[in-house]
Amino acid sequence: MTQSDKLKQVSHEFIEKITAKKSLIAIVGLGYVGLPLIMGFNKVGFSTLGIDIDDSKVQSLKNGKSYIAHFGDAGVKEMADSGRFDASTDFA
Repeated sequence: MTQSDKLKQVSHEFIEKITAKKSLIAIVGLGYVGLPLIMGFNKVGFSTLGIDIDDSKVQSLKNGKSYIAHFGDAGVKEMADSGRFDASTDFA
């Protein structure tokens, strides 16, 4: 198999995973950009992982609570209860 054939195969597999929503989407930084981004991916059916250095943000999200006034608790709770969300301070 040539390098070009391998690249085509990997590209095809990647597109299939995205289309079937079988990819894990990880967002680093859960502030004003990261939080709505991860909520959007989660809402359309992707499994999501939020990573932030601030443990209070991580715990708040896991408990379905928003720490940003512009984003109410309802959307965060929906994400937390989806079964497709996790958050961590561990970048490993």
